[in-house]
Amino acid sequence: MTIPVPRPSMDELPDGVSNPVPDPSLALEALPEKLRLPLVLCYSEGMSYEEAADALRIPLSTLRGRIHRVKEQLRKELSAE
Repeated sequence: MTIPVPRPSMDELPDGVSNPVPDPSLALEALPEKLRLPLVLCYSEGMSYEEAADALRIPLSTLRGRIHRVKEQLRKELSAE
């Protein structure tokens, strides 16, 4: 599952801009499923952490840890681009 993110076409970019804004959906697709699913369930599907942990059949503490790790990983990847 990908989250659609509107991106400008290359024709819409101002002169001198060669590197458009990083596409977070591409970074999300590259994540392992066990890290991607908690993020998608909580932030895209609107589930609470408790609901997502139940749906994934993992302890709440595990879900919180995975979300924390994936947010840090995405921050690093998106700021590096």
